[in-house]
Amino acid sequence: DNLRRERVVFDGIYKKLERELEERKREMAKIIEVSNIAFEARDRAQQEMAMLKAQADKEQQNFEKEWRELGN
Repeated sequence: DNLRRERVVFDGIYKKLERELEERKREMAKIIEVSNIAFEARDRAQQEMAMLKAQADKEQQNFEKEWRELGN
């Protein structure tokens, strides 16, 4: 009888631990998904920033070229 009662207690503890583990796995999956979305957004922002910088450099060069031409 004692062993059966202990078994029931241990089974209950084991099931509780399994539920907690599954919950933690779900939480981790959500966090990983959110971090992946954030990384993708960061990458897009960096690409856009590089494109805008290249465009600004090109416009600066065109301005300087026109300025020199007007000076001549």
